[in-house]
Amino acid sequence: MMEPIVLVPKALRNSLGEEGAEALVSLLNQANLGGRKFMEEFVSERFERRLMEETGKLRLELKEETGKLWIAIAELRAEMHAGFAGIQEQFKEVYKEIAKLHERIAEVHRSIASQTRWMVAVIIASVLPIYLGLAKLIFQ
Repeated sequence: MMEPIVLVPKALRNSLGEEGAEALVSLLNQANLGGRKFMEEFVSERFERRLMEETGKLRLELKEETGKLWIAIAELRAEMHAGFAGIQEQFKEVYKEIAKLHERIAEVHRSIASQTRWMVAVIIASVLPIYLGLAKLIFQ
């Protein structure tokens, strides 16, 4: 901030007189103050205008980037949806394989049960004549 003018050179003071020198100082101080106010208003208006322009640019850029972000999110969701669909298909295949394994296990159980019945039948058929023969000998 500029200091107000207080001193007037002696030669000028002698030429203007004491009242003229004080009037000149007052005039120069008022002109300085008026110029300063004008400059502050001018710079302030210019700053506000520039600030509004930059804010507008920033808002536009933010809007564009937000749009890009939403597009990227939508693409990511589509990719994830496709990936999950692929995983679901893989699980379906796994479930089919598990069902086949269960069927094969059931077949093995049926086969074991059938073989066990035949083995028991063969053992009984093999041993029964011996027991009948012994019973015939014992009870005769």
